[in-house]
Order: sequence, then structure tokens, then C-alpha cells
Amino acid sequence: MNNKILIIHTYGMGDMIMFTPALQLLQKQYPNAQIDIYITQKNSALPIFNNTRLKIIYSEKKFLGLFHDIVKLRKTKYDISITTSGGSSFKHGLFAFFVGAKKRLGESYSHSSIFYNVNTNYKEPLHRVENNIEIVKKLFNKPISKIPKPLFLIPKSMEHDIKTFLHQHNLKNKILFGIHPGNNKTSSFRRWPIQYYIKIVQQLQQDFKNIQCLFFLGPDEKELEKIISQQTHSLIVKEKSIYFVAKLIEHCSFFFNSDSGLGHVASCFSPHIFTIFSDALPYKISPYTENKTIISANLPCQPCYYKNHSKGCNNMKCLWTLSPEKVYPIIKNKIKGEYEK
Repeated sequence: MNNKILIIHTYGMGDMIMFTPALQLLQKQYPNAQIDIYITQKNSALPIFNNTRLKIIYSEKKFLGLFHDIVKLRKTKYDISITTSGGSSFKHGLFAFFVGAKKRLGESYSHSSIFYNVNTNYKEPLHRVENNIEIVKKLFNKPISKIPKPLFLIPKSMEHDIKTFLHQHNLKNKILFGIHPGNNKTSSFRRWPIQYYIKIVQQLQQDFKNIQCLFFLGPDEKELEKIISQQTHSLIVKEKSIYFVAKLIEHCSFFFNSDSGLGHVASCFSPHIFTIFSDALPYKISPYTENKTIISANLPCQPCYYKNHSKGCNNMKCLWTLSPEKVYPIIKNKIKGEYEK
């Protein structure tokens, strides 16, 4: 008998990437299972959209639509439901309870949730990837010897497009240094100042002649294009699909960002990642790779995400005081170290 498994995921793309190691283990444990993923943010499907063994179910989002979703999901009669790490044990647990799977796995905090019948205690020191593993391993009959790398599945058709792009811009023999200076609109307060990025790039172009900087700009960062173009000799990557961007990041040797979703995309490949952290907890949600450098001002008020959220902060000293003069030596020394290998 094949199992029917429902994964309930209510966060964005970065969090989905942080679930993909657990998903890989789950698919290995249940090779013949029907695995459906219920999502509430459409972009969270992008990393796993090309996984042919999965069915993605998009939430209707509206309040009444939630009841419609529950009715629809109940008809499938799932054997197992899994709520990914980070959710409310009450709200998400209640949703899982109404869906009605026989086994309902989820994460609990101070005490076990009455809505899950297979509870996992949330562990504060663990990364989000590892807390997801803690949830799904309740289904396994043997210990996990190795956590898989995060996954972002790119269509094979992108390979030709990237080869063409690299050839057109004469990038084949260049060391590519990718930069994402923004965040999504709701997290714009986490953006390191664009002039700081520009100073880093100017120093890189002065010290390393074979480096080509690539700025990845999304719809919320279009206003930055003119400033970047006027002050640096960087290549602007804009109006491209997320799969094109991911494939190009795969070709980068280094990637620099301020705690954005593209940092998690980069963790699926091999560039060394430099991430500016302000309000959030690096040990919990940084790119899941050993090939990274976390850069922080280390102020007494950091991190504040779980205490007094940065949206209420009126100075963001954790970003403004982290000057290029402090950051650039960290980047330069790492690049020099890679050159000398």
C-alpha cells in the first residue's frame, strides 16, 4: 500500500529551500508515496516545481477559501501530514487537524500540540534545515547519516541560455562575483545601503582585475540600476526568470547579499556566500552551507527579530554602522585565500 503524504508549507521560497533536505530524505524513505505540497505563497513552489514526483496545491488564501481547501484536502484521505518548521503549533496544527491525516507531524514549543499526534520539540540552537529534519525523521526507522544539500531544481533548457549569456558578455574566463543588493518589498528595511555595495565593487575592481561583478535586480530594485551603472563597471542582470538567475548563480565563485532569498538559492550550489545580517538569527536561517561568511555589526541589540522586530526600529544601526571599510577586508581576504589555493 502506497502512502499519501501532505506537506503544509506557509512560508516563502527561502524557507522552502530550507525544507528541501528533509524532502529529499522523505522521498528516499517513501519512494512510491504520493507526496503533495500545500503552499500559501506561490513563489515558494519555485525550488521544487520541477520535481516530477510532487503535486503542488496552491492555497486560495482568502478566509472562505481556507475552508474550501480543507474540504478538498480531506477528500484525499492522507495517511501522513507534515507541517514544516517555523509555523504556529496552534494555527498550523489546527489546520492539519481539520485536514484529518492519520499521522499529523509538527513542531511544538513549550508543550506538545494537541493537534499533532506526532510531536517534535522545537530546538532553539538548530538551523531551520535541521529542525525540519527533526520533524520528518520521526517517520524513519534508522538514523540519518548525512543531511542532503539544499536543492533548487533548474530546467535543463536553462543551460543553453546561460552559455549564450556568458559568451555574449565575454564571461567565460572571468571570476564571477554575484551581488543581490535588495530584498523583497516587505523586507526592504534589511537592505544594506546601495552606496556601500558600490564601494565594495569599486574596491574589488581595483584589486582584482579578473573579477566581473554581476548585480541581480528584482522588480523591487529597478531604481538601483541607474546608480549602479553610473558608478561601477558591473553587469546588471534584470528581468530574467528565477531559473535563469539560479543557473547564473551556479556559475558564480562568490555571492554577496543581505539576508535575502537569493542567498538561499546560492546555498544550493557552490559559490562562497557573504551575507550581511541585521535583525535575524544567522544560526537559524543563514544559507545552509559551510561555504559562507556571516557579516554582522554585532551590536548589543542584535538580533532583534524575535524580541522587538526591526520594522519598529527607527535607526537600523546594525546596517548603517557596518561600513564598507569594515566589510571589504573580510571579502578581500577570502578571495585572496581562494586565489592562493
